Amino acid sequence: MIRTPIAGVIGLSELLCDTNLNPEQRGIAENIQRSADALWTVINDILDFSKVEMGKLDIDNIPFSLGIVILDTKKMLSFATSKKGLTFKEEADLAYTGRVMGDPGRLRQVLTNILTNSIKFISEGSIALRATEEFEDEDIVRVRFSIEDEGVGIADSIRQRLFQPFSQADSSTARRYGGTGLGLTISKNLVELMGGQIGLESKEGQGTCAWFSIPFQKARDEGKLPPSPSELSIQETTAVECSAALETNDGLLGSNLVNGMAPRPSGSLQRPRQGIWILVAEDNLINQQIALKTLRKMGFNAEAVDNGKEVLAAIERRTYDLILMDCQMPEMDCYEATLCIRQLGSAEARSVPIIAMTASAIRGDKEKCLKVGMSDYLSKPVKRQSLEAMLVRWLYDETYRQELSRWFSSPFQHSASLTPSQHTPALEYA
Repeated sequence: MIRTPIAGVIGLSELLCDTNLNPEQRGIAENIQRSADALWTVINDILDFSKVEMGKLDIDNIPFSLGIVILDTKKMLSFATSKKGLTFKEEADLAYTGRVMGDPGRLRQVLTNILTNSIKFISEGSIALRATEEFEDEDIVRVRFSIEDEGVGIADSIRQRLFQPFSQADSSTARRYGGTGLGLTISKNLVELMGGQIGLESKEGQGTCAWFSIPFQKARDEGKLPPSPSELSIQETTAVECSAALETNDGLLGSNLVNGMAPRPSGSLQRPRQGIWILVAEDNLINQQIALKTLRKMGFNAEAVDNGKEVLAAIERRTYDLILMDCQMPEMDCYEATLCIRQLGSAEARSVPIIAMTASAIRGDKEKCLKVGMSDYLSKPVKRQSLEAMLVRWLYDETYRQELSRWFSSPFQHSASLTPSQHTPALEYA
């Protein structure tokens, strides 16, 4: 429940920042957005830590490219380092260039947690992200990731407690930089869940080197495996997390950081939009207002309904090019509504792209959405640039539209025994 109102604050502040404001008003609006982003990160940290405490923090095991994760992390943080006048170096010395099995989102989370700490706490010099191969055989490749900075270093007495919950260098750290003190604790638990080890080496006045080492199973049938959605679509939440994690008192980072890291929409967005109709299904009136205003600012036609039953009634009255649907709605939720749509008699109505939107932290939501025939998935708070990138994918990319038509050329038959990738093209092309 706590995620829904915070997502509303973030969405409304983003809309406010996109209006004509004087400098004083813009500063206030950006501070609201920055504070809401920071609160969102705190909530996510606490939820992750709670899962760790209960033993419910799960790790995915899907094929992905280490190179893509490393490059993606560098791209997301290079804006922040350059803005602060820091040099960001990235080196990958990996003899094995194939894909590995693991959780790219959690690996990126660990890298981002450690890198944002380095960026926060040094004022000049350089930061280096290095990935080196420690061991390789026919089945396993073990990779060591190290993040080195030229900061002031950390005293031994402080270093020994940094991986403990709610630990920061001293009380002034929390006041000056914010945060929960959970980032390194969560990172340690994630690394250990992935079968690895983590450590930190530092001396006062000589900088810091944080490192972790993880063994990865090599993915099989390399030539047949396309990029996984976790590799390619993770940025829509990471930009929010990084913005809050890097927040400083001098206002160095703000909405520009989010804009610098969020995915940039392609030229396809320049195509005509006035004839495009999008249906929003959302029972929360504030979130409904945010979605409608954002879509109309983009130039699309948009209408909203409150639940799944109203979705079915609306598509009888009008042909929509795309449906954005909140997962939890009264009377009929998105899962039941999607199953009904995918079983309609009209092939055109049956193959409309349906994008799930949710602020839920429940594991398995994404898989459940794809399994019932939804096309893709957006986590709230939905940033404008992430939404635009999603719209490009499903409105203008013929490959996606053709795949939807092929998959739903006949009424969809839901079977709980099938995997998501057997139901929807999202996992194959995302």
